[in-house]
This record gives sequence, C-alpha cells and structure tokens, in this order.
Amino acid sequence: MIVSHIAVPYAKALFDLTLEKNLLEDTMNDMQLVATLFEKNKDFRMMLKSPVISEGKKRIIFKRIFEKALSKLAFTFLLIIIRKKRESYIGDIAFAFIELYKDFKGILPTTLKTAVPVSDDIRLRIRDLMKGQSKER
Repeated sequence: MIVSHIAVPYAKALFDLTLEKNLLEDTMNDMQLVATLFEKNKDFRMMLKSPVISEGKKRIIFKRIFEKALSKLAFTFLLIIIRKKRESYIGDIAFAFIELYKDFKGILPTTLKTAVPVSDDIRLRIRDLMKGQSKER
C-alpha cells in the first residue's frame, strides 16, 4: 500500500520508540487493528478526514473506539497525532508502521497461486522452504 510521505516520519518515530521500550509486538498488533478499521470502515475514514468534525469530537470518538483496545503507548501516540491536526494520516501511519515492522523482521510478502486447493501440510512445507530461501540472502 502506498502511504503519504507525511505519515512515514510519524511511523518511524513510533517504531523507534517501541523498539526502545521493547513494545514492538504490542504496537504492531495495535497498528494492525487501526489499519484494519481504517481499511474496512468508510465512516471511520470519513470522520478522521472531515474538517467539519472538531478535534475535540474526534478525540472523544477515538477514545470510545480505542482506549481499551490499544496499548497505552499507541493510544497516547495517536491522540498526539489528533492534537497535531494530522488525524487524516492515522491510517497511513498505521500502514507505514506495519511496513517498517515487516522490513525489520525480514518478512517478505508472497502469494501462492495454484490450480487446486493446497493442503495445510503442503502450505507449511512451502513456508519452511521460503524461510530457508530468505535466510540465505
């Protein structure tokens, strides 16, 4: 997914902070949740991008949705994004964070296309083969 160049520095700052605090996995789960909601919920996207809805109302809505679902660090970070009037980039920040995580962990996107359904055993063997290939580089 292509993300805004504005989102990348915010994602890097969050990524570096989570590495420093040893909260990378928790924050990755949080950013996946935010990205999924952003991707699948048009109303959420429109609310974040709307110039008509005040910052205060956006913060209230955001708190109701995420306060108990996200870690304190990710939640506070995203509230700061809203306070800085960059809330329209929250989805892009989440997607950029996920890309940074994948790059850091050496996760490469792959797609397996077959003419017939693949069993779980074959899927696992292919995954193990791919892991071996990526370690050689």
